[in-house]
Amino acid sequence: CNSDNPYYFGGMPQTNFTVNVNGMNNNNGSTDVFLMFSSENSTVHVYADYLNVNSHPYAYAPLGLNLTIVTIGVYNGQLYGSFTPATIGANQTVNVSPVPMTTAQITSQLQALN
Repeated sequence: CNSDNPYYFGGMPQTNFTVNVNGMNNNNGSTDVFLMFSSENSTVHVYADYLNVNSHPYAYAPLGLNLTIVTIGVYNGQLYGSFTPATIGANQTVNVSPVPMTTAQITSQLQALN
């Protein structure tokens, strides 16, 4: 689902949901945030805010759904990742802190979400 599509979750109450990525300098656009929903066959790629590149706002988040926030990025040549479970609350902001990971570790974590 595109994060700018207000109709994908149109049948559900929607809210603003922001993911702040701590400890990463995203000035070169090397960090991606994905919302992977537990009860929906859907993933949303949430783009960085152009004014604050470590902030990833999603204006059409389905209120009350459980998800895993997946963050993957590269910083100083090192691969980083985080897998943070959350439930979307009204106007919620979640802070995540990616840690150094290998490609195999990230792959394993992603497969566990399947």
